[in-house]
Amino acid sequence: MHVLPHARYPLAPEETPAKKVTMKVGDFNAYPTVPTPGVVSQADGKLVNGTQLEILETADSGELTYAKGKILSGSVKKGSTKTRGVGDAVWFAYLKNGEPYKNTANTQIWKEQLLPERLRPNYWQGKVKAKLVKRLPLYDAPTNPTNGQPAGSPKGTLQLNVGSVIEFDSKAVLNLTVGNQTLRMAACTLVSGALWGNGVVPPTFWACVENVLPNKYVSWETVTPSEFDSVVATSTGIKAGDPIGYLGQTENLTSEQGGSDSKFQVHVEIFTAEAEVKDFLKNLAGLKTGKQYLQLPTGTELKKVAPATGTTPLKLDHAVDLGKATVIKVGTEDWYNVSVTDDGQPVSGLVKKAGAKIITQHDWEKLGFQIVEETNATADGFLDPEDMPQFFKDLFSKIDTDDDGQVDSAELANAVKNAETRSRWSKLIAHHPTEWKDKADSAKWSKLDQLLETSPKTLKHEKERISKYVFWDELAGKGAISSSLIWHFHPIALLDNFMSQSVYIDVERFVAMYAEQHASFQAESPVLSAKSKENLREIVKNINIYVDKNREMLTIYELSYMFATARHEAYNYTIAEYFSAAPEIGSVSYFDKYDPVLAASAAHRERAIGNGNTVQGDGFKYRGRGLVHLTWKNNYQKAKDYFGIDFVGSPEEAAGFKNSVPIMIWGMKEGIFTNQKLGTYVNNTTKDYQGARKVINGSDQKVLIASYATKFEAILRATSVAPETR
Repeated sequence: MHVLPHARYPLAPEETPAKKVTMKVGDFNAYPTVPTPGVVSQADGKLVNGTQLEILETADSGELTYAKGKILSGSVKKGSTKTRGVGDAVWFAYLKNGEPYKNTANTQIWKEQLLPERLRPNYWQGKVKAKLVKRLPLYDAPTNPTNGQPAGSPKGTLQLNVGSVIEFDSKAVLNLTVGNQTLRMAACTLVSGALWGNGVVPPTFWACVENVLPNKYVSWETVTPSEFDSVVATSTGIKAGDPIGYLGQTENLTSEQGGSDSKFQVHVEIFTAEAEVKDFLKNLAGLKTGKQYLQLPTGTELKKVAPATGTTPLKLDHAVDLGKATVIKVGTEDWYNVSVTDDGQPVSGLVKKAGAKIITQHDWEKLGFQIVEETNATADGFLDPEDMPQFFKDLFSKIDTDDDGQVDSAELANAVKNAETRSRWSKLIAHHPTEWKDKADSAKWSKLDQLLETSPKTLKHEKERISKYVFWDELAGKGAISSSLIWHFHPIALLDNFMSQSVYIDVERFVAMYAEQHASFQAESPVLSAKSKENLREIVKNINIYVDKNREMLTIYELSYMFATARHEAYNYTIAEYFSAAPEIGSVSYFDKYDPVLAASAAHRERAIGNGNTVQGDGFKYRGRGLVHLTWKNNYQKAKDYFGIDFVGSPEEAAGFKNSVPIMIWGMKEGIFTNQKLGTYVNNTTKDYQGARKVINGSDQKVLIASYATKFEAILRATSVAPETR
């Protein structure tokens, strides 16, 4: 989740820029005017792949919608002659039956450049105006308007056109079933737009109002909340990345005589009333996945690095990111080389790898998270130095630099500038009554009378503000919080530890573990060269990039088989290089078997033609490249259509890891190579590594490659956060 800054309030309709699209193929016509159905229209030429256009207007022509686009980059060519360039406007096929136009390979010919999200939170309740992004079927009201029940019957074939605007009440949205899907639906009215085809739009109708993928039908343009200054229960879930609100303008009195200053701020709290927090911090579940740390308890002796001798004892507990603890050899033993700030001083040294204590991000207590408990419901919230745990006293004494027994604002400001103090402070978990329950006349706030004794106007103002902020009792019957005595977490520290698992695969640990086990994968394997190790490192990096960019989850078993396949297919035996980016090895004549003219038999020539190799030389040109050896012109074309990269014109682009990793993932999951999908053999209920060989090459070496997958599985369990199932 993220909070949008004040400057990013939603754009008004008149401020919304025109759509921009980029052509993903290079074989679609550009016209000077809108073509007429049944009439041959003279085209200006073909829009070049990668050409960017700004949509100026659209026009319907039969089942097609054409768009007039101004060329921002790229061009239109007729043969090798450029006929239109930057600044020119042309018409092209944009939609078909209200859906984005696709070519014969069922690939969308253009890709929209999405605007930055500037939407109000989805959970806001009130009147919504939404713009259609695809044709919207209309329905009757449901027989039983309750979540989980079937939607009403379709209103015949009535559908609203893309671009139409509807209005509905977000408080009345229901989750209804349509076929085997559950969709958010609501009673709607038409604000502007029209039906696709013939018919009359009824005064009210039911329709899907989903505004997020994969079933996105509308874009919520405006939401006007109908309730303010109260606790509102909503039925809309919040997902990672959703906007949750805006910065609010906070005003503060500057003096007893009046005046104020203001700034835009947000107040964020993370708390829970659950009783199992202590067990959670101790990791009683024994979780071992995720990011790992080297634990260095107080008293750990760091061996000094030669030529220095002796050891340095640590005064505090530390947890060092294992990825930053490099391993060095001292004699015949492996040692971790670590650096920490210990009691304000930089310290570095060695810790023997054998016997070192490794913990994970789930070992919260060992990572320094500690509890401060306050069970007095009338506690005034002010620190009493004599009534603190020892670690809190130590922290207090560091902050109280003038030793007057008080901590003022200047000392607090200086304290947070110290990284060590800031880290320890942020890991405190306060168990105390919420401040949002008691009004200003309660005992909880009694100390304000002393603090503001000489400022009666300010005291009155602060008490009024406190009482207005109180909301806890409104949660009754709406929220799941059962107690006002709750656990408070530092939001940034909590999220930072959760997000430490954001790297899907720990690159260095994965490569190191594979290097240790390389010789065990196959008897008499050549030594893992530095180049092979670097290749593997780049593959893992690009898998992380792919997962992060596409938000696509790959399971341990899928990844295991992909790595196993890459180890086998991408081995360059001529130089003993594993995970190589080199193309399939062989003389030019070796690839005649893929050639439509030079192949030795009619069957092989027909096979070549059937796979798109139609010109002499295509066998060599479209030989195997990448981690799974993408072969045949048809497959290069499929990759071009899917990724928008001209692998047909420049087949060598398929070899580098930047492209070969996405091609491997996409091709194995979608059955591009043999029409067999990896998910058939590796899924939530099945793990058939031997059968999965059919995804690439029948049964060739299936037992050996399956054994690789099993070994990679063990490595991934220790170095990645990939799940076992979806």
